[in-house]
Amino acid sequence: MKTLLSGSFTLRRVCVLACLILLPMAGCQNPSVDVSMADCPDGAVEIISTEKEGEDDHDHPTDQFLAQVRRNDQTPVIVDFWAPWCGPCVQLGAELQKVKNDWGDSLVLVKANVDELSNAKLTRYFGVEGIPHLVIFRNGEPVKALVGWRSAKDIDSILKSL
Repeated sequence: MKTLLSGSFTLRRVCVLACLILLPMAGCQNPSVDVSMADCPDGAVEIISTEKEGEDDHDHPTDQFLAQVRRNDQTPVIVDFWAPWCGPCVQLGAELQKVKNDWGDSLVLVKANVDELSNAKLTRYFGVEGIPHLVIFRNGEPVKALVGWRSAKDIDSILKSL
């Protein structure tokens, strides 16, 4: 009986160690932006505008994804893949709003709700496996992808580095 328990304990240890080693490899690594925009599906996105002090506007205009990201200028476009039930997504949304307020018209910010059926192909195309998931575009091409919560300061630094 003692040998069986110690063997079970050892097996459990091996399983835990394997999970600790293999799980980070399965996800959470830096997402790739190596996709062709020629084959990109379209989807519905909300366009986020600059907020004025004290304004609480939740009615954002909508447009098609491709109309927003296919730009021929240096204006960066941040696409925020999110869901309303996701706490970190909501927190990141507030940070993104700060960045949008600072950058004004020098930045386009759009949100794609991953729960909406119209965005299913788009979500798959960009390999969104975890949210929040940001994809930054410049000149109509994806240049950077980020997964997880970021501060406004971090996002601002990333935009300036592109």
